[in-house]
Amino acid sequence: MPEQTSTVPPSAVGGAHAAPGASRAGVFVALALASIALRPELVGLGPLQGDVRDGLGISRAAFGVLSALPLVGMGVFALGAGRLAARLGTRTAVGLALWGIVAGSLLRSAAPSYALVVAATVLLGAGLGLGNALPSLVVKERLAGEATRATATYTTGIQVGAALAAVLVVPLADAFGGWRGSLAILALLPAVAAVSWPLLVGHLEAPARPAGRLARAAHPGPALPRLRLAATLACMSCVYYGVVAWLAADLVDAGWSAAAAGVALGLLGAVSILSTIVFGVFGDRVGSRRGWVAAGLCGMLLGVAGLIALPALGLAWAASIGLGNGAGFGATMTLPLDLVEDPAMVASLMGPMLCGGYVIGAASPPVLGLLRDATGGFATGFVVLSVLSLIAIALTRSRAFR
Repeated sequence: MPEQTSTVPPSAVGGAHAAPGASRAGVFVALALASIALRPELVGLGPLQGDVRDGLGISRAAFGVLSALPLVGMGVFALGAGRLAARLGTRTAVGLALWGIVAGSLLRSAAPSYALVVAATVLLGAGLGLGNALPSLVVKERLAGEATRATATYTTGIQVGAALAAVLVVPLADAFGGWRGSLAILALLPAVAAVSWPLLVGHLEAPARPAGRLARAAHPGPALPRLRLAATLACMSCVYYGVVAWLAADLVDAGWSAAAAGVALGLLGAVSILSTIVFGVFGDRVGSRRGWVAAGLCGMLLGVAGLIALPALGLAWAASIGLGNGAGFGATMTLPLDLVEDPAMVASLMGPMLCGGYVIGAASPPVLGLLRDATGGFATGFVVLSVLSLIAIALTRSRAFR
């Protein structure tokens, strides 16, 4: 059922409906739980790539497709998040996204063939796409006066979910009979979020829905900011998802054990969490958005270059990538909230930004897999990621970054 809201002129709303006191705290908790569910089923696949490939009888490139499909979904379905929220209400739309993640995760873990795994992954990608785009609307509607802290809350949750998956996925596979059991257990995280969401936010009165919100949600917004935001996120996504998909395999190629490589991936996630928290605390007090995004990208560049030059220090390079990813991603996700006041217009910026960013970013895992098969190593692919980091750093000179 759509949320029951009143229809009033836009001027009477002002773009946000702040939640009071305890209700605001509930929104923060709900955002954190929901965001934790947005990465485990994606990040958890990387450390299991050997078992998945053996179990399904597929190549590295085919495995790269499994890694890329959720990213494509995260981009494509983000475009519809604003319209879905305008029709059903943001609260209901988030719940629908979370249950989509649960269904896709469980179906993927049980699917007996590669084709059915791909089909289930498409459903998973749809839930992830909506789930990644909708939190910004929740922030703008409920927590507009605390945008940096609220954005840092859900981006921190994303990093927490990624770190949990990276550290636990191999032990879970050992304990529950392989990659299928491991991914099924990880589905508990979105299940908890889906059950908790209506309990934490269901009592809140839905914000007034301005007349014409559906039309504005579909409006693409100014072209230049959209393109630059999408290009920046695309470069950042290529680096992050390329590294997450293949860091463990690269370190194993360099002589690390699978367990030690998993620890490096977990360290990347843990440092990302700390970095995102730092952004949440200091993002409005120190420097500019441009500075935070550029500094984050520099950290990612240093880490990727280090993996090429000296893989023995893989833990240090993983930490550098995590440091840059946390602050850089948090700052980038805050930009659409800075640029417009109306929540519907936030969706018109966020949807295209996520679509361009994640669809292009989705090419990274399979392309790196192809380059690995062609060259016998990951160095060439990581050089490409380094170049993309430099391009994104140059893009931060745009006036879309304040």
